[in-house]
Amino acid sequence: LMIEHLDQINRLQSHTDPGQPLVQLTVDEIEAAMEEPLNYAEERTDIIAPHFVFFVEDQVEKMCGAGMFESPNDLPCDSILTQGGLRITTTIDLGLQEIGERIVEENISATEERYGGHNGSIVAIRPATGEILTYVGSRDYDRDDIQGKVDIAISLQSHGSTMKPFTYLTAFEQGWVPSTQVRDEPLFLETGQGRQQVNNWNFSHLGTITARKALSESINTVAVRTLLEVGGNNMRDMAHRLGITDLQTGDCGPTITLGACETKQLDMVFAYSVFANNGVMKGRPTSEELPDGYRELDPVSVLKIEDAQGNVIYQFSTPEERQVVDPAYAYMVTDVLSKDAITWSRLTLDRPAASKTGTSEDFRDGVLLGFTPDLTVGVWMGNADNTAMAPGTFSSAGSGPMWRQFMLEAHSYLQLPPKDFEVPDSIETVKCGAKTEVFKEGREPTKPSCRPGRNPDASPTPTPKPPVFPTRILTTPTPTPTPMPTPTPTPAPDEPQESPIIFFYTVKIGDTMESIAQKFAVSVSAILVLNDRAANDQLNAGEVLKIPISVFD
Repeated sequence: LMIEHLDQINRLQSHTDPGQPLVQLTVDEIEAAMEEPLNYAEERTDIIAPHFVFFVEDQVEKMCGAGMFESPNDLPCDSILTQGGLRITTTIDLGLQEIGERIVEENISATEERYGGHNGSIVAIRPATGEILTYVGSRDYDRDDIQGKVDIAISLQSHGSTMKPFTYLTAFEQGWVPSTQVRDEPLFLETGQGRQQVNNWNFSHLGTITARKALSESINTVAVRTLLEVGGNNMRDMAHRLGITDLQTGDCGPTITLGACETKQLDMVFAYSVFANNGVMKGRPTSEELPDGYRELDPVSVLKIEDAQGNVIYQFSTPEERQVVDPAYAYMVTDVLSKDAITWSRLTLDRPAASKTGTSEDFRDGVLLGFTPDLTVGVWMGNADNTAMAPGTFSSAGSGPMWRQFMLEAHSYLQLPPKDFEVPDSIETVKCGAKTEVFKEGREPTKPSCRPGRNPDASPTPTPKPPVFPTRILTTPTPTPTPMPTPTPTPAPDEPQESPIIFFYTVKIGDTMESIAQKFAVSVSAILVLNDRAANDQLNAGEVLKIPISVFD
């Protein structure tokens, strides 16, 4: 437009020096200016831990509405933050927050090109009090390219197989034990989309195994069978007792235990802190409007509120407690997650710890939830717009290293010595071959286990007749697989150790060896060798190929 109206521009006169031209431009000068690069000033939000700050603002309004403190000058609760002159002291540990932010940025930036996950979050809670110590809602609040303003910690996300402990806890309450015999075999569900199979991560089955092995190695068919037997509503009620505020409708079907229904990361971390406390929830009275049967306490984010005159109008001192599940049953879950699951995923720490992996369908969410007696931490990796990550991005590859690094640094920073999980008085141990198994004292198992119960002649868990569920059902969430160890060079210090795993890919119409190799960033020859195939072999839709994929432990 300047070139088009150049004559008019050059006839403009200066207001300070009448009769003189305001500017004299040429076409060459304008075109040269157009070629100069533009340097945009980055807009930054000058707030420390912005997602947590906005979360606390919301919590203070809700606490006011619930009558937990008197609003200054009788201000409406939705105006106290802007007009109340409040000084709010929160639970966040800024040193630990900085550690969390750094770990998310370092790990995501190092792996995003490979895995296609551009965002991450970390939430840490002190189980003994329910206090939120770390709240990293996203990798970077100010990055619009990753939708950084989305607060993952309170956004609904699939948490994959980290939902399974709620199912097995329900089973333990009904008389199961970790050594209960269960069946891992093909399972089909009738859905609104027809008959669909529930697949394990490696499309194979182990036959008769224990509930301990099924939970620790995240076997899908057993989890769904267990859910069908103990009852989906009972499992949801259990999740609500432990702190989950969603799952309010029953439209997910039996694959709710695989992450078919979405939950909040903060709720999941709060729920896992109940395991760390042997079934005790600790926090402050809830300010959420929840139905009966849901949690009665919330995580703690505010320690003190003062008005404009410095008067203390709210003070958190001692957490309230609720024994929401029997200590023995909560400990059974902890025993499995701390002795078997964390070893299976190769995320052990320098101290007793428990963990559970979770990978949602199509690798959209990678989740790691775990705890020690002193700290409960949840890590998420993925994309805020729900874009899938690269095939084979299991949670042990993406979220696992972040969780392990944060746990190690956090316990060191907080100067917490290693501590064993407390064994409830009601737990008794029994020698089962070379292993020791746990039971609740005075209660015989209701199903076959290493110690026969009241029904010793019963067969292992049968396949219940599956009901018909709505079309929202998900049938193939993929949990973290067991990495197959192979000799690898000793890694450099502080670098993640690589080990190859095998991913099983179902061939689709139009696939070629070249397109599959390109999809997984491997060579055609590697696929051919692993599957004992020749280059000119025909591919058929529906057949399963082994794909070599290298992941970080």
